[in-house]
Amino acid sequence: MSVRYLPYSQSFDTPCGPAYGRRNGSKQPCQKRAAAGCGENLVPRQKTKRHRRASRKQKEFISSILFLAVSLLSVTGLLIYLWVYNEIILTEKGNVGLRKTKEALLEDNNSLEGNIARLMRADRITSIAEKELSLVTPVPETLVVFIEPRDFSDGSGAK
Repeated sequence: MSVRYLPYSQSFDTPCGPAYGRRNGSKQPCQKRAAAGCGENLVPRQKTKRHRRASRKQKEFISSILFLAVSLLSVTGLLIYLWVYNEIILTEKGNVGLRKTKEALLEDNNSLEGNIARLMRADRITSIAEKELSLVTPVPETLVVFIEPRDFSDGSGAK
């Protein structure tokens, strides 16, 4: 059993008989034509969407919108690039200032460590203690320890 399709211009209402309509997009007036066929096994063809060609105005509008979008994206990208570049320059200037501050602080730290080492010398502390505080350096004492002999013969270690 073969299936035959109805022409586009025919519908279920008039399955057989003459059909009217334009064919192949021609702009000629409609002519009467015969139906493709009459019978019981007719199935309507599904209409395919015909894409309309864009008119010149539509093409110009689309191209102008596209140009505007590309232009805006380019300007936005350029502004972002300049902002980032400016931020990098400002950060570098801040880093130079911080490096100078670090060098000055390291120099101050080294001079303070030298002062601490000079002030912590033992002879300086001794002279300040003797002159300003009237302290006296003690005479060295001799410590004598006497050890008594023990008798270890009995294993107790007692005297």
